[in-house]
This record gives sequence, C-alpha cells and structure tokens, in this order.
Amino acid sequence: NMQETGRALFIYASEHDGRFPSRVKTLYEEEYISDPKSMDCPGSKDIGTVGNPDYVYTPGVSAKDRETKEILRDKRGNHPGGGGNILYSNGTIVWKIDI
Repeated sequence: NMQETGRALFIYASEHDGRFPSRVKTLYEEEYISDPKSMDCPGSKDIGTVGNPDYVYTPGVSAKDRETKEILRDKRGNHPGGGGNILYSNGTIVWKIDI
C-alpha cells in the first residue's frame, strides 16, 4: 500500500511542479488514489483510513530537492517486532529496524 501511495505522490508532484501535496489525504480527495485501503498498512493491527492513515506524512518536501528526504513512513507499531518502511523523495522504499 505504501508503494501505491508513493506512486500517487510522484504523479501528483509531476503535475504540480515537483511539489508533493500539503496533506496525504489530498491524494484521495483529488482522486490520485481511488481506494481508501491504500492508507492501511497490512502489517498493522489497526485499520488505516484516509482521515487516519497508518502512515506518517512529511509535508513540505519537493521531488526537486537535491537532498533525499523522508516523505512517508510507517507509524511506530505497525509491524510486530518493530521497524517499518520509509518512502524517500528519490522514490525508494527502505525497511528500517528502528523508526
């Protein structure tokens, strides 16, 4: 689901001069994501929604930034045993043990 949300973020940025939306909820509101389940991390026991996603979004990042920055990450506790995925502004998703 993070990968799908990441694709939507980069499509949005390509249509908005490299800027990602101010809120991840915008992706759903402006129909870049059609399925609200995209905001749910399958590893989490909670159910993420558009209003309360299982991911933490970092506003103010641009796809044009030279420095690789974090855009989206799993909420702490999404995965049993700790750790989680992080989406970076260069498009990579990386698993980190301690987030």
